Amino acid sequence: MGPGTWAPQPRGGDARTVGLLGVGVLRAVLATGLAALGWTCVADPATAAQAALIIPGGGMAVAKVVAECAARAIPTVVLGSVRSPQEMIIAVHAGATGVVDRDLPVLDLLDAVQGALTATGRRDGLLDALRGRLVLQDRIDRLTGRERAVLAGLASGRAAAEIARRDQVSIATVRAHIRSILHKLDVPSQLAAVAEGRRGWRELNLADHDP
Repeated sequence: MGPGTWAPQPRGGDARTVGLLGVGVLRAVLATGLAALGWTCVADPATAAQAALIIPGGGMAVAKVVAECAARAIPTVVLGSVRSPQEMIIAVHAGATGVVDRDLPVLDLLDAVQGALTATGRRDGLLDALRGRLVLQDRIDRLTGRERAVLAGLASGRAAAEIARRDQVSIATVRAHIRSILHKLDVPSQLAAVAEGRRGWRELNLADHDP
């Protein structure tokens, strides 16, 4: 189901139960959306819940809660942010079976949460993806502000000459930035750098790119 196409789809007798742990507006939004999708939300995963969804906050010891759910063999999804992949990695090591980026638009978030709650057997691949994200974040953090701006321009589809005109610098200066970007991102080509830039779209303020 693509972004913007979500609509409530009650399932009557096909309702499933999820322990929804967390506080605040996001919890209320997810509770409403999941209920419309046929999930029964309860406050305690131990209450016959088929899965658990954890929204960190309020001093919650997420790893401990995840471990307790894992001990009861309850599939557990944790909301986190790709800006802090280390927190997601810790949750997966504690036993989480899935993580979802809490910064997604609401409709995409609901789709992602439901997909994570029903997915199975993806834990190893999830750790690999999160570790890759951590490496990417570290590499992007090495870029200077000017290099970030150049990479953002490239990731948005601008040519080096266009970036030079926009920033009122020489094409040679832009190319020097690109060489530095390739080195810091440890990629062999400008095309590969663009791919990494689009993976790191939030860090580059490219809200129009999908992660």
